[in-house]
Amino acid sequence: MADQTYKVVLLDDGSITVDAPASLFPETGYFTMYDTSAIAKGMKKHSFHKYVERAPYTKEHFKIKAEDENANWTVLTAPTDKEGDVLPDRSYVPPALGLSTLGKKGADAETLSTLTVSPGLKVPQVMDGQDPNLRCRMYRNKYPDVEETVVVLVKRIDVMGVYVSLLEYDETEGMILLSELSRRRIRSVKKLINVGRQEVALVLRVDKDKGYIDLSKRRVSPEDVDTLEERFNKSKSVHSIMRNLATTERRDVEDLYESF
Repeated sequence: MADQTYKVVLLDDGSITVDAPASLFPETGYFTMYDTSAIAKGMKKHSFHKYVERAPYTKEHFKIKAEDENANWTVLTAPTDKEGDVLPDRSYVPPALGLSTLGKKGADAETLSTLTVSPGLKVPQVMDGQDPNLRCRMYRNKYPDVEETVVVLVKRIDVMGVYVSLLEYDETEGMILLSELSRRRIRSVKKLINVGRQEVALVLRVDKDKGYIDLSKRRVSPEDVDTLEERFNKSKSVHSIMRNLATTERRDVEDLYESF
């Protein structure tokens, strides 16, 4: 049986208003938002959100016109991220929609018409005949931070440097420049690094817009290697458990991560 969803009627002051009574929502908790137009925009059709309180949509709680009062609507206020911090602009609207705020007119109204909400975290199963997507980074951030050490797999050696994939970040591509391979003079790159081998590298630069990640091997200390190997082994074990759970439950592994 499908989970009941409720229509989003308007967004007000960064809060979301749902056409459903407050009794259907716990005082604090999570909800799942669905956007039927998301796939056409290259986005997932669902997302998970947290609210810190809910209240009936009445003039006692909000500065609204008397005719707009509707105690059968629920307002979910103070949206936060997974760390409990209030989101920028207090907005639930996915940034990919290109809208900083939503009203009830024009294109904004069209966007609202595609949104529905279900109380709680509802991690959907993949459709019959499809396999769950098991590819996902191990950490919350899409890209590593500058000066973070990462585990990489050497993919190919080029005249400019060494192309690698970051194993903890869904095999995102990075490059180790030839000047960053070793502190010593390089006579033969192939004596320093081999295709198919795992290495530890330090992040020098991250261009999130273009997806470029510059790395260094020569700036990694033995202590960095020991610390990273311990972290990587723990993360790999957790990731393996999540992949197995995703396979058993027929759910995308990224959705399972986001639901925690």
